[in-house]
Amino acid sequence: MAGLSVIFTLIVICSGGWGLDDISFGIKSGHYEESLSALEQIYEANRQKEKLTYEIARVEELYKKGLEETQKAELLHGDEKERTLKSALDYLVAAHAGFKLAAYDVRNRLDVPYRKFVMFRVGDSLRSQLPVLKALKREELYESTLLGKNGVITSYREAIEAYPDSMEAEFAAFWVGTTLYMRGDVRKAAEYYRMVKDHGGSSLKLADDSRYMLGRCLWDMGDVEEAQATFESFLEDFPESALTPSVAIAAGDSYAFDPKSLPKRMKAYKIALKSIEEKKYELYKLEAMTSMLRLGEIYLELGSPDEAVKYLKPCVSRNRANGYAPLMLESMIKLSQSYIEIGDVPHLREAVQILREASKLAEDDISRRIDIASLLGQAYYELGQYGNAVKAYRIAWNCKRLDYENGYRLADSYFEIGDYDRALEVSRNFIERIADIGRVSPEIRRSLLKLYLLVGDIMFRKGEYEKAVEAYRQGAQGNFKLYALEQMAECYVRTGQSSEADKIKKIIKDLGGRGDIQASSLSSQ
Repeated sequence: MAGLSVIFTLIVICSGGWGLDDISFGIKSGHYEESLSALEQIYEANRQKEKLTYEIARVEELYKKGLEETQKAELLHGDEKERTLKSALDYLVAAHAGFKLAAYDVRNRLDVPYRKFVMFRVGDSLRSQLPVLKALKREELYESTLLGKNGVITSYREAIEAYPDSMEAEFAAFWVGTTLYMRGDVRKAAEYYRMVKDHGGSSLKLADDSRYMLGRCLWDMGDVEEAQATFESFLEDFPESALTPSVAIAAGDSYAFDPKSLPKRMKAYKIALKSIEEKKYELYKLEAMTSMLRLGEIYLELGSPDEAVKYLKPCVSRNRANGYAPLMLESMIKLSQSYIEIGDVPHLREAVQILREASKLAEDDISRRIDIASLLGQAYYELGQYGNAVKAYRIAWNCKRLDYENGYRLADSYFEIGDYDRALEVSRNFIERIADIGRVSPEIRRSLLKLYLLVGDIMFRKGEYEKAVEAYRQGAQGNFKLYALEQMAECYVRTGQSSEADKIKKIIKDLGGRGDIQASSLSSQ
């Protein structure tokens, strides 16, 4: 018995307290009084635990009653709605107070599940007050309840720190992250979204939502590469997620400013479109049309207007059916641009029809009206309807928003309808604007040479051959050199300068040209 007594004493000392097994052992070893005292303590602790559990259940009833009153208020109006909201707030405030008091007690007297439940309910009962406070227009109280020292975010943070690996912590972290994101604090929001991601996402829905929102935070913070990596990891880890279309579009858009990433952009938008069409996501009509528009833009950028039409044409049709005006306008502009680049008469006529319709949709959008006018002018120009081209181009010209190539087309349209003075005015205006730039791109350089040649043609028509020669000389470069030389030689012939004409003829022969001078159709009289 002495040996059992020593063992019993060591067990009590090392364990820091008595359990039922300890009491049983104590009775066997003769420690009757100590065992009875320990049994009474356990009984009292259990009685207190049952009492506390009962009190928590009563507080939970208050919390649920507050939620019920909140839902009921949504269906009411006027004074009755306000009374019900106030009643809901009373229940929720009382519930929060109850959970807050219990939180101080349960850490020592209840098992982990109960402790965890109460700590998260402290935050839940505050969070549930927010929509009520907003409906009652109590803005200051709303802010303090959300962000105050003892507010929702602080309460959830304490619970998350205490139980970081729980599903409740993930839900709370996601809610806090989303709240902070909506308030513009993307850096702190990212920290909370990472909590869900880093814990593996006990809930698949939470895991994919948090990964997507983390990517958006990183993008807003300017951390482009990490945002792209986050979007791509989402597409690999959650291919069946309902968020796949949104994430794929975000991934594609994130590569928009990197020309080398064009294949990645295209792949992302195709993933979005495929996901929507395979899953038949009715709620993703806008995302489907956005993907089509982006793919059409990419194929236009690659110089494949026929491929662009395959995406842009159904995009326009779906927009007409669903009435997404901004997206419809953009898709109509890009589709007409594709038709113009294809360049045959049927497609050009189709472009004119679409642009006329688009112009009506853009009545209140001056920027878009100018874009449409420029394309409409180009379509008319390619169709040889120069009068209509002038009318369309004048809108952009008056707003000083005409690019250099369309500036040339406007000037040439004036030339074709015989308004040489206006043609000269527009040509010289654009030549001066390009001169002010200094070094220019090959495209702008090409427009400049064409403008010089057009000035030469205008002067030729006016019979001012010396000025024509000077203009042709400035435009005599690259692919335009032979035409400019032919026109110069013709000017010398008409002014009786046969020796100068012969010099030009020799140069033309050396270049592989005809050598017999025939003025082009543009400069024939």
